Amino acid sequence: MRFLNNREFPVARAEVAEFAAGAYDLEDEEVREIFEYAIERGVLAEEDGQLMKG
Repeated sequence: MRFLNNREFPVARAEVAEFAAGAYDLEDEEVREIFEYAIERGVLAEEDGQLMKG
């Protein structure tokens, strides 16, 4: 999640997921779980495939 701190929002979830998977050697499912957890906790919000700060 730290890599999102310096990004301008909104960002495309697919682009960020691809970047995170490659940069941190994560599986797609792991990235999906991280984003869902952040959304549930109110750290991020999602609308139409775009991530925003929660």
